[in-house]
Amino acid sequence: MLFKFQGSETLSVDEFNAMRRGNIATTPLFALFEYAYGLNIPEEVFECSSIKELERVSTEVTVIQNDIVSYRKEQLLDENSNLINIYLRDGFSVQAAFDEAAKLLAICYRDWYLALADLPSWGEDVDAQVQTYIEGLQNVVLANIHWSFLAERYWKSNAEIQRDRTIEVRLT
Repeated sequence: MLFKFQGSETLSVDEFNAMRRGNIATTPLFALFEYAYGLNIPEEVFECSSIKELERVSTEVTVIQNDIVSYRKEQLLDENSNLINIYLRDGFSVQAAFDEAAKLLAICYRDWYLALADLPSWGEDVDAQVQTYIEGLQNVVLANIHWSFLAERYWKSNAEIQRDRTIEVRLT
C-alpha cells in the first residue's frame, strides 16, 4: 500500500505510521509524566524491549485514533496526510478504510498485551514504578481520545457522536 505524502515521498501504511510515531509528540509526554510522578526508573528499564514496545504501541494507538477522529475535518479542508487516505488511495471504500484502521488498532492491542506478558521484573520497588509508568502510557492514549471528543476541534457538537457512535463523512 503506497501513499503520496506532501508530494515528495511515497509511503506505505507501515512507513506512514512510523513517520507519524516520530511527529505526534507522545515521547516528550513520557518523560514529563515520569518527572511528574516522581519516578526514578533505572535506564536499563527503558532499554528493555517490552518497555520500548509498550511505548511504540501507546504512540501508534494515539496516531491511529487521531487519524480516525480527525479524518472528517481533514477531508473538509482537503488535507491528505491521514491514514484513512492511504487506504482510500489503495482502492478501499470509506467504510473499509475505517475498518482497516480498526484492524491496526486490534493489532496494537494484541502487541500491548504480548509486551506486558514479556515484561521482566526488576524488583519490587522498580516494578511498582514501572507499573506507574505503564499507566502513564495508557493515560496518554486515553487523554488524546477524551480530548478529541470533548474539544470541538473535529466537529461542532459531539453530543450526537457520543450518543450514536457514528461520524458522517463524504463518500467522494
